[in-house]
Amino acid sequence: MGESPEILREHIEVLSDFEQLYREFVRLLAEDRQSDFGPKNTARLERMQREILEAAPRADTAGKASGHWLTTTNPPMMGGGVRSTSLAGQVMDIEEAGFTDDGLRIPRMVLQTIPIQIGALKVMLEEAEKRKPSRSERRTTKREPERPVSTPTDVSAHEPRMGSDVSAGGPIRPWYENPWVVGIGVTVIGGLLLVLILRLMG
Repeated sequence: MGESPEILREHIEVLSDFEQLYREFVRLLAEDRQSDFGPKNTARLERMQREILEAAPRADTAGKASGHWLTTTNPPMMGGGVRSTSLAGQVMDIEEAGFTDDGLRIPRMVLQTIPIQIGALKVMLEEAEKRKPSRSERRTTKREPERPVSTPTDVSAHEPRMGSDVSAGGPIRPWYENPWVVGIGVTVIGGLLLVLILRLMG
């Protein structure tokens, strides 16, 4: 997973501030070395040197986060090989000035590398911001309603009970409350009484 947009912005800010500081340092140093009247920025350069050395480790971390960094090598006469991959070890890698060289070859290489690192970090920032949802998108995201948790079914609650009318859904009435039974009984009893009365009169 890549760096967050907040971290990438911080890296860009750190490198930008360091570039501005170091570029001024190299400019003043070159000015002193090219002057025919001797150095005039010595005190200021000493103050800036400490500030640069303190800021270099953090700037180195920010630069390496871009995936690009400077690797300096030793000259062939010294056997070649890697000289330094750390910004803290490169910013003060200042050589003695010669007749045709002011000895600031490596500092200028550092200043050429920093804009590349910042550009790469800006590309990473654009990609990170595309992946990150906006606040409005987060607000409109709907949560799915929670489904009710099913509970075990009480089988006994659905079984027919004794004394209940399963087909009608109500309780079974006693036989003497049934209107058909009562009607037939009254008719039979009435007929028997009529027969008895007729016999007594005859």
